[in-house]
Amino acid sequence: MYNAICIRDENGRVAKPGEVGELFIKGDHLYEYYWGQEEVNKERWFNTEDLAMCDEEGDYYIVGRTKDMIISGGENIYPQEIEKTLMQLAHVQDVAVVGVHDQTWGEVVACAVVLAQGMCTDETFLRNYCQNQLARYKTPKLYKFYDELPKTDVGKINKNTLKVQMEAGLRT
Repeated sequence: MYNAICIRDENGRVAKPGEVGELFIKGDHLYEYYWGQEEVNKERWFNTEDLAMCDEEGDYYIVGRTKDMIISGGENIYPQEIEKTLMQLAHVQDVAVVGVHDQTWGEVVACAVVLAQGMCTDETFLRNYCQNQLARYKTPKLYKFYDELPKTDVGKINKNTLKVQMEAGLRT
């Protein structure tokens, strides 16, 4: 059985070690033909729509989903990086990051936070922490505190609901 993996950058070139890109797979176990997609059929690479990176040792890591990526002022922002950064705080029990529409930047980073039991903090503390840990363009512009994050029927954080709630909060 033949299988292959490839990570491609936004220009379709093979990503260098440490670079994040879209994960493509190829192999005998995949489709033979997609109706009306001749370019896809030629090479038979399947886009998983996962964002991934490969390190120097050849180990692969999934870092997010393409649909979750935020594009702000032309910069690609991976929500998982921001979520991981905030989860390092003892104050934070749960967090989700989404992109919300912005007239100037296209999207800006919005952060939904559930504080750990007995903890209190405010937006200023979280903003300062993020500014010290992340590039400026990755720092959330909007923070909203929740008792519990909305979940789908299968228990995953419902980022679509969060996005709608965050955007509604910007208009009020």
